[in-house]
Amino acid sequence: IDNWVLENACNAIKQINNHLSTPINISVNISPIHIMQQDFVANVRNIVKESGIPPQWLELEITETSLMKSFEINLKKLEDLKEMGISIHLDDFGTGYSSLSYLNSLPIDHVKIDKSFVDVMLQSEKERKIIETIISLAHNTGLQVVAEGVEEKEQFDMLVKNNCELIQGYFISKPLSFEKVVLLLLEDDQV
Repeated sequence: IDNWVLENACNAIKQINNHLSTPINISVNISPIHIMQQDFVANVRNIVKESGIPPQWLELEITETSLMKSFEINLKKLEDLKEMGISIHLDDFGTGYSSLSYLNSLPIDHVKIDKSFVDVMLQSEKERKIIETIISLAHNTGLQVVAEGVEEKEQFDMLVKNNCELIQGYFISKPLSFEKVVLLLLEDDQV
């Protein structure tokens, strides 16, 4: 299933970018089982090559927990993917091991703040400071930040104020069909 999802994502972004003046990227969650497969990197390389997309259009989201299983082997896989030009996102940041000792050694481009932090960030000064610290830590180590699960304008405003680069959640859009995504992107591209 993982390879099928990756193939479809690559083909979808190719279709979309054929109609846009500025290409966009597509992000795909990678399961712990998928990354542990011995031929994981070769499969990704083949799928990207067969789809005909530049590897830079592909972003892979990998959870902290899946990376920590066989860390050295998975680190090598991520380095190989990075070398190909694929962007790596550390998904669910702060909910797994969150070891700062390995954060700097990982070949990642983004950390993705877990929804559980976004859900409570407006409840207290302490919760707000945690979000601010994660964003600051990421920026100070040369990483960009994605916040997931943003559902309220107040959450959005606070994340923007703290220079969070990317935001996901119902505040931006509810899930859409492929056709509606294409129409929305084409409409936005005309502006």
